[in-house]
Amino acid sequence: MPDLERYPTLVSFEELPKELRWEACLEALNSEYTLSFRKACRILKCSRDWISKYIKPNCHYIYLTNRFGRRANYYAIAQRRLGLEEKDSVWFNENEFKNMIMSSITSCTRQTISIPVEFFIKPNQLERFRIEYVEARDGKEFQLEKMEEAVEKYATDIGRNLWKTMASPYARGKSPVISVTVPSFGLESMMAVHDLKNYGDTDEMIYRDLFRMGAIRIEISIPDRDGCISRKIYYLEPEDDVNLNNTVEPILINYADYIAYKDKFTIWK
Repeated sequence: MPDLERYPTLVSFEELPKELRWEACLEALNSEYTLSFRKACRILKCSRDWISKYIKPNCHYIYLTNRFGRRANYYAIAQRRLGLEEKDSVWFNENEFKNMIMSSITSCTRQTISIPVEFFIKPNQLERFRIEYVEARDGKEFQLEKMEEAVEKYATDIGRNLWKTMASPYARGKSPVISVTVPSFGLESMMAVHDLKNYGDTDEMIYRDLFRMGAIRIEISIPDRDGCISRKIYYLEPEDDVNLNNTVEPILINYADYIAYKDKFTIWK
């Protein structure tokens, strides 16, 4: 009999008559307990040790023995009956896992957003601006000064000020951190810095890329069995309602400025 005091989230079906437990277990594996230990690790970009310490005490799970001899190889039997794709002995309640992660988000913030440079330009000067900007950008000689002059010449007062204070990935600390509503997202879309790194990459490179993306930063806080909190940081790619398809130049601004001035930007499509 399992030690339920030591493993309070282990589902053992002990409340049922012995002859009904295995079928009840199979039904649960087929309907609710559908998240394997391995997939939980992949979703949270973490080790098996971390999942054991912080997820198992907070999320109900089924454990299938995989031993031969006097004990049945329950995993092998379940695999044959249900066609389990993952070779795992521990299966979490998938909905409970998702709800636990979402309810454990203690912070959701962002710093930047990309917008069309046209948002800064006077409505009656848009066409002139676009012509001069593109000529400077795509001419035989790339002329950054001419591009900046076009903005200065045709921008609104707000646009001119925001152009001068655009966000820079090399000065991330100057961009305010703004709390935002947690968006709707699938857990598989969460990104972690250590998981994004490739050979030759540094953490700094990844942070700059996330900053340029306007990534949403979420912090998840989960306690272990003794109440000690582990905090993990993830990033989400934003789904902004800003059309960048036809702009002559997308520009990166502070999200705080976007919130403050978005209703005053030039309407442009």
